[in-house]
Amino acid sequence: MVTTRLPTARELILSFRRGKPRHYLVHLTPFPGAGGYRGGVLCSAHDVSNLKETEAKLQRAMMELDQVFNTAADPMRIIDLEGNILKCNRAFARLAGMEPESLVGKKCHEVFKGASCHTPGCPIERAKEGQKAIEGEVEKTLPGGKRLVVLVNATPFLDEKGRLVGIVEDFQDITRFREMEEQLREMAVTDRLTGLKNRRGFMEEADLLMKQAARSGKDLALIFLDLDNLKEINDELGHEAGDRAIVRTARFLESLFRESDVIARVGGDEFAVIGLCEPGSQCVSAIERRIEEAVALERERDTGPYPFSISFGVAIWNKREDLDSFLSRADALMYRYKRKKKGAG
Repeated sequence: MVTTRLPTARELILSFRRGKPRHYLVHLTPFPGAGGYRGGVLCSAHDVSNLKETEAKLQRAMMELDQVFNTAADPMRIIDLEGNILKCNRAFARLAGMEPESLVGKKCHEVFKGASCHTPGCPIERAKEGQKAIEGEVEKTLPGGKRLVVLVNATPFLDEKGRLVGIVEDFQDITRFREMEEQLREMAVTDRLTGLKNRRGFMEEADLLMKQAARSGKDLALIFLDLDNLKEINDELGHEAGDRAIVRTARFLESLFRESDVIARVGGDEFAVIGLCEPGSQCVSAIERRIEEAVALERERDTGPYPFSISFGVAIWNKREDLDSFLSRADALMYRYKRKKKGAG
């Protein structure tokens, strides 16, 4: 009998005088001789050098791709069709505040939740529908609750047979950019001295309130105000005193009106307030009375040469006039009040 067991195959590297070493896959098969003992070994060899070289190239390519994936500046992740994270790069792990290994296997919405999750707008669902490139700006929430605005670029992830097995997502964090954009926009509609809306900001907000009033059937009240004696304050006490008077007026108006009302400095000494009120509520007389009572209390605390004084006019939008006409009417009412006050003085 054959008493020595030999492996069926082994890999050998053979060197020759000329040429590079070659890889061979050698098959050894014992065969019996007389009396059942081993008579010899059949040997066959197959040159697999080209196959080994191809495997090595593929391995190097995979290592290079993995290195590119992990050193990419943008956060990236690969997700299967069930929403499981198959792989993510270091940039994504840093973004999530977790280790890459701990992210693998988690559901995509557990790590980076967005408004499109579990909806037809989800990139996975859109890839299933045949879309080849899914791009957009979305807001995402990290596990710790932090919100980010990101540009997402999702592409189908295919297997070796070209079948869709998931998606590759690439993210660009533009949160700071959007914050700066919002800051610049806010600066463009904000009065630097008082922090109130400026004329541009007031016009934008007033236009929205006019549309809301038209839809809701509510009245829209506009109060146009003028700080009395600002020229005299500037001339006699200086512009710093004038600025303090303007800021004081801004704070006075903020304390007097509701948070839902829009308060703005629309000129050097001119202010405007606009807000919704219930129809038939006699809000004009109520507003006039409230302002006059508040001004009287404010004047009681004054000891300077120019006691706190403002002139104002209150108008209700007639729903047929535009904003400029509405402002002009309230402005005219304010000047009528100023002339009446001077006549009474």
